[in-house]
Amino acid sequence: AVILTPRTLRRRQSPGKFGDDGMYTPRSALKKALRGQKYRDVVDAREGNGWSALMFALRTGYEMVVDALLERGASTKNVTNDGKTTLMIAAANGNARLVKRMLKRKGNINFLDKSGWTALRYAVSNNRRDITKILIDEGADPDVPDKRGATCLHIAVEAGNPDVFDLLVTRSNVLREEKARATELATAMVADEAGWKK
Repeated sequence: AVILTPRTLRRRQSPGKFGDDGMYTPRSALKKALRGQKYRDVVDAREGNGWSALMFALRTGYEMVVDALLERGASTKNVTNDGKTTLMIAAANGNARLVKRMLKRKGNINFLDKSGWTALRYAVSNNRRDITKILIDEGADPDVPDKRGATCLHIAVEAGNPDVFDLLVTRSNVLREEKARATELATAMVADEAGWKK
């Protein structure tokens, strides 16, 4: 059986030859896939770590390969063994076009991997304001804490990116609530000092 796996996509052998393990090489497998042969039953084959061919294509930014795999039914719902989604991988890669393609597939934008990271957190940690904005506009929550309790705001500060930080501040519900409480408290203190009565 022909198996299109992430490993076959990475191998460097001549087209049309089999590898030691009997798998097609990446070039021959992709050529066949691009010619329209049906690979639905194997296009989602995954390595032991849970990575699929689509995930490797997203990580490397090969848009043509991503499109070919999606056209042939590759699932965007797969999750790696450590909990990474295709959206997280695209966001970590830093390719805004691929992030938009994954968003069109309607996955859970606030899905947490095993470290408690979201796609938004990967974009923020890589100082990608463009992807951060795309994800927030689509409903990503900047206030989701990871296992340490850190939010995307903490990551933006650690990364030293004021543009990403400013964008997150405007969208943070936690900061808005704290600002409203601080304003209410300040107003009450001023009123009390001035002797105003309610």
